[in-house]
Amino acid sequence: MVRIMTTTPEKKKLFKRLRIIFFVLSIGISGLILWLIIRWAGGIQSIISNFRLISISTFIYVFLIYTVGWILRGLRWKKLLKNTGIEVSVFTSTELIFAGNTLNLVVPAKLGDAARILGLQDLKNSQTAYSISSLITDRFLDFFAVVILSLICIPVIGLRNISKDMYYVIYISMALIVVGISYFGYVILKKGEIKWIKKLPKKIQNPINELIKGSSLTIRKFPYIEITYSFMIWILEAVIAYLFLLNILGTSYNFLIIVLAIMLGNLTKTIPLTPGGIGTYEAVFALILSTIGIDPGLSVSIALIDHLFKNFYTLCFGFISFFHLGINVAQLRKFKEEETSEIKQNDNY
Repeated sequence: MVRIMTTTPEKKKLFKRLRIIFFVLSIGISGLILWLIIRWAGGIQSIISNFRLISISTFIYVFLIYTVGWILRGLRWKKLLKNTGIEVSVFTSTELIFAGNTLNLVVPAKLGDAARILGLQDLKNSQTAYSISSLITDRFLDFFAVVILSLICIPVIGLRNISKDMYYVIYISMALIVVGISYFGYVILKKGEIKWIKKLPKKIQNPINELIKGSSLTIRKFPYIEITYSFMIWILEAVIAYLFLLNILGTSYNFLIIVLAIMLGNLTKTIPLTPGGIGTYEAVFALILSTIGIDPGLSVSIALIDHLFKNFYTLCFGFISFFHLGINVAQLRKFKEEETSEIKQNDNY
């Protein structure tokens, strides 16, 4: 017997209030973390002084490099969509990603993914299942690249201020994640199923099955090109931070420490504690730099300027994309509520 879950107007109001409360709390947590790390860095004046060291030429270089990174994101999603039979231009795919990431930064409910799906449906009349599958795979490839790059950096650098036991805990944990990702990747490529998942509760079982089914629609063969794009995207992210470091410090450091700081900083964004990872990203980034002896004031300054530039760039092009695509926020909320309702119904089968 199937029990259909319904959402009453009272429940909708309650969920809306809870989302707003959570968003306000997340802003408060973000502000508190930023205040603490700025205090640790020696105050706002120290940060401002370091900001003034950044030259105009450096901003031009990082602007061009970040633009290349965004084009690569567009190329990757375009290729994933093509695998499902959906043809879009690089411009369109990049524009949709811009709009989605911008919404995730400024709207309480995470509507960015819904914007990409709904925008794609409006432009290409695409099936929701194919749109979602390409988006899931897109996220999966990012996570895979970030974890692999972190695993490469950790043993090479050997963080100074971390105990040997903690070092092994971090490395083994991330290695297990890679094994898990590789296993899921094998299952997806073989179009198979994971039998032991059937023993798990429906609320855990269904999302995993959806991930496997969705990715199977997008990945028809080993995604060499998509994986290459993913590594290039994240290495360029690190290059930007490295250029800021060179400009502020005037001397070079091991590039891999910047790669690790960027990767671990972005991994904190998978936990929706603060909007856009603001605060948590900077804290992790600065702590990693401090392990190689970089002054806290300089570490925090580099972390802040890096994240500020990237968010400002995303917001500028994101708002342009958002209005150019004519995305309706009310329609997005309705779409997301319908998707959530459908998931709840499936959980009861």
